[in-house]
Amino acid sequence: PRPSGLRAAAAQPKPPAPRFRMSILTDYAGVVSETVTDERLPPPPDTGEYIGDDNLEFRSLLNFEKVGRGEAKRCVMCGRVAEAEDRRKAGCEPQTCVIPRQCKDVCDACTKSTWHHRASGAYFKWCQGCKKFRAIAAFANKRHTAKCDACRKRGRSGYHAKVKRQAIDSDSAEMPL
Repeated sequence: PRPSGLRAAAAQPKPPAPRFRMSILTDYAGVVSETVTDERLPPPPDTGEYIGDDNLEFRSLLNFEKVGRGEAKRCVMCGRVAEAEDRRKAGCEPQTCVIPRQCKDVCDACTKSTWHHRASGAYFKWCQGCKKFRAIAAFANKRHTAKCDACRKRGRSGYHAKVKRQAIDSDSAEMPL
């Protein structure tokens, strides 16, 4: 016999919840900087360093000027006008432009893209930890992460210190007085 009612609904596996995937600009060609895909990113030279290793001046990389107060916020890399400061308020549509407050007028799609500076030939990416553009060599260990190697290392050491403190605190709490 077939289960009916609520049992039938519970017996069927639920489809997976739709997972939001942030868009990554893969074909934006700005006057100053352009996005690049992994296929177009050259392998690191024998020295292990890319051109322009972290000598990147933030303003020299921008395709658009920052807007003044009172004007609609616009991404300094792709030029799209921001529809919100928070992804939860903007909805889950990848084409919606969201510029979080802490990202210096860089939209969420541009923070995930890899960029090429036309004048210097440098490849760079936004680091969510440093809150600035870093040369691609700073992401050498994991190029598709949101934070550069130094920020990831700092986060790991902070986590390990926290775990160690918690272990010491729990050991001292267990000791009788």
